[in-house]
Amino acid sequence: MKALVPVLTRAGMRAVFNASRDGLSARVSHLAFGDSAYTPSGEETALKSEKLRIPIAGGSWVGDFTIHMTGLLDAGPSFWIRECGMILSDGTLLAVWSDPATPLAYKTDGVPIVTAFDLTLEALPQGAVTVQAGNVDLSLFFGVEFSRLATAITDNFNRHMAQAAELAELKRQVASLNYRLS
Repeated sequence: MKALVPVLTRAGMRAVFNASRDGLSARVSHLAFGDSAYTPSGEETALKSEKLRIPIAGGSWVGDFTIHMTGLLDAGPSFWIRECGMILSDGTLLAVWSDPATPLAYKTDGVPIVTAFDLTLEALPQGAVTVQAGNVDLSLFFGVEFSRLATAITDNFNRHMAQAAELAELKRQVASLNYRLS
């Protein structure tokens, strides 16, 4: 899959510059997901077919102009995710991603998806945008599940090794019997 490169919207850039002019930072607070596929122009003010909006769970600057954001899609309907948007705290669409041919993922009702996006903001003044994140640490969200999976894999490996040792012993006994019979 090619890189997910969101397009900054004109409305989003205006909101950022207005906040900067007032000595404030625009805050990215939500991620929105929809099922419409198109090539973003930057003129968008909303997703074409928004299905789900979630608060940002975590966010941090990972470079001079790049913000890393995470979110958890753990509710809502099933649909092909074909568009995503980064939403400012005032509801303005800051950036949008969509691809006319390739969906991002399939969102299944009842199956959580952890999402992560990097948004590069070279066109905006440094520090003009911040992330309004919740208090969910998604790096640990699946800790229990990963621990159970690791335990199951280790147990399976140990059973396999025990069976391999048992098989080797049986082969040795058969070879010993064959030697005595000949």
